[in-house]
Amino acid sequence: MTDFIAEYAGALYSLAEDMNCEDTMLSQIAKVKKAFSENPDFVKVLNSPALTLEERQSCVDDVFKGAEEILLNFVKILTEKRAAHLFVKCAARFEDEYNIKHNTETVTAQTAVVLSSELRKSLKESLEKLTGKTILLQEEVCPDLLGGIKLVMRGMEIDGSVLKKLKEMRKAISAI
Repeated sequence: MTDFIAEYAGALYSLAEDMNCEDTMLSQIAKVKKAFSENPDFVKVLNSPALTLEERQSCVDDVFKGAEEILLNFVKILTEKRAAHLFVKCAARFEDEYNIKHNTETVTAQTAVVLSSELRKSLKESLEKLTGKTILLQEEVCPDLLGGIKLVMRGMEIDGSVLKKLKEMRKAISAI
């Protein structure tokens, strides 16, 4: 299955590169990925044998109206192969390819509250200095963290949240 994902995501990236629309595609792929992640039932509809291919592809047209034609066609191909559930992994592969070619790194900053513009700018600059890459900063508000920040980059986590510190204190106290 990873060969399928690598082949299809690579082809999508090559096509976007040939059409000089990698930035637009990256942005639109993130939106489609979010829609798929938040609506697993929609993915089931796109893979459903109960609907004809035309009905499933019509759903794609309706839901993603306005998206780049190559992205629509990509989702339709996955739908035709009943592989819509692989879109999120293909999107991640596309993002990896983009990051390599553009010397960028996607970092997710999880915080208890929305970052101020000053703090966002400072964090981005610090990460760029540290990595030597352009940082694409994504933000997630996670009130459970209570405070501090948790950074996620390529599956690696740097957790400086208050929640983590409290868990460590609880663990230390229970060990006594």
